Amino acid sequence: MTAPRPCRARSEAGESGGTITKAGVRSPLGFYTGAFTDPDGHAWEVAHNPSFPLAEDGSVTIPDFSDT
Repeated sequence: MTAPRPCRARSEAGESGGTITKAGVRSPLGFYTGAFTDPDGHAWEVAHNPSFPLAEDGSVTIPDFSDT
């Protein structure tokens, strides 16, 4: 099993001189999120939800979480 994309992205950022500012976590809604700053000091948040469907054009359909 491969690591979720945010974990790999943060890991690569750290290996490239960035700083991990928020460890990767899985939310109760099922998505993964974490954050880092790049070597120039710009902050980035990386998130991935494996249950968000992608359309052929790459757009995302966000599920209705109003009942959660």
